[in-house]
Amino acid sequence: MSFAERQRHLLQTGEFSDFILTVDGRDFKVHRNVVCPQSTMLHRLCTGNFKEGLEGRGTLTEENADIFEKVLEFMYTGEYNSSTKKPEIRAGDGTDVFGDQEVPEIEETETASIRQQSEQLMVHTEIYLLAKYLDIRELMRQAMSRFTASVEKNFRADAFLEPFSRVFNHGGDGANGLRAQILESCLAYSGYIPQDGELTLLLLRHEPIAWKLLSRQAHEHACQAKKAIETQRALERDLRNSQEAVKILRQQVEEVTADRDHTLKLLKEHDSCRNCRQFFGSYVEEGEPRILRCKSCRCRHN
Repeated sequence: MSFAERQRHLLQTGEFSDFILTVDGRDFKVHRNVVCPQSTMLHRLCTGNFKEGLEGRGTLTEENADIFEKVLEFMYTGEYNSSTKKPEIRAGDGTDVFGDQEVPEIEETETASIRQQSEQLMVHTEIYLLAKYLDIRELMRQAMSRFTASVEKNFRADAFLEPFSRVFNHGGDGANGLRAQILESCLAYSGYIPQDGELTLLLLRHEPIAWKLLSRQAHEHACQAKKAIETQRALERDLRNSQEAVKILRQQVEEVTADRDHTLKLLKEHDSCRNCRQFFGSYVEEGEPRILRCKSCRCRHN
């Protein structure tokens, strides 16, 4: 049995536990030496001289038991399971009936996929917020990392309304928190966010100044990138045209060289004109451009 499996066994069985945490009506038997070093809030609750610490029992009010169970899973094993209950999709003849309206199966599947992604993001969101409340920094980092990875893997604005709204309604958490990360992701994928969509309205409602400034910067960067791409394409066209011109010039040089070589060959082979039988009198030596030589004495005539 691995260390993680042993830790999970301790959590599930409550064996050797020394404190009971009640969350949403459920009792969780925990080990102070496991949870207290990781959470300053639980450390105060479990080890203080108050009633909870003395009786070995405490309560976390207004928290979700399922989310707290995942937080405990992380505290014991270093990981948490973010799975949610998958929505049931009825198999049929390709369509399902919603009220009086039939929705194509592919459209229903996309809706279910968006809903599932939203639910999974809500798990990461709730874990992050509870970890923030309990002051479990490492869990905050992991939840934010998994949240961001899910967003960037498949950016769909419709799937983000509920989790984003939950984060925004919870208040700020600094420049490196999940709220700031959401703004950064929205900026990176601003092209996928409809300007009149619900996600844009949500961002404008909670972060009007930041979103307007970031959107403006993103638009400027996009314009600069577009201009740079157009410039690059123009340079590539000029390069192709120049290469084609060089190719044509080389062909012309080859033709001129071939004509010159043919002329030199004729001058060397024929001493006199076939018509008048007079000597040609001079010829051009190979490798000596613009120089005439007497065919008899090879005297140079510049």
